[in-house]
Amino acid sequence: MQLLQIPQLHPREYHQEGYSVHRASKDHTLAMATCRAMRDVEQGVQLFNKRLDQGAIGYIVQDRTNQVVGYAWVSCTENLLEDDDRYRLLCNPQQAYIFDTYLHPDTRGKNIYGLLISLLGDDLLAKEKREQLFVLVDQSNLRSLRAHKKLGAQLKETCCYVAVSGICHYTLTSSEQRTCFRRFHTNKPCISLYLNGH
Repeated sequence: MQLLQIPQLHPREYHQEGYSVHRASKDHTLAMATCRAMRDVEQGVQLFNKRLDQGAIGYIVQDRTNQVVGYAWVSCTENLLEDDDRYRLLCNPQQAYIFDTYLHPDTRGKNIYGLLISLLGDDLLAKEKREQLFVLVDQSNLRSLRAHKKLGAQLKETCCYVAVSGICHYTLTSSEQRTCFRRFHTNKPCISLYLNGH
């Protein structure tokens, strides 16, 4: 996994006629789950509502017909530990972690991701005073790595882990290197060197 820092982007550079970005509420969770084409839409609605209840901030992308065509989820405290890798991030008061993004396939290749990130960045800066944005990307996800490189994202930390018989071995590398062992699916496995305390 690679932890990338995304620079503050200027929305004017990513303006796309007919698309808008807004904060999500529970009124939008059904449209978000439908946009994602989840197998169990109701389960998706429950997940998204739970995220809102936990304090995560959702953003939706709408087209000119007000149909939701994408979204992003942001945490200003820590990641919500929904993934099996259990890599833990703790944000300081200037930081935010973008932990789930999705764009409908029909919108891809239109710079909509840049629009989404630039506008949510502006909103987080204005309303939450968050000026540093981070995203965690699997190293095998070359499409996502290319998209973030295009936005000017910088590599801040790499997390490599191996799970054997329920025990995970983590190696975190940023300005220093650290290794640790944890049982799989524990609450606090391996805290990021970069986000915590900087």
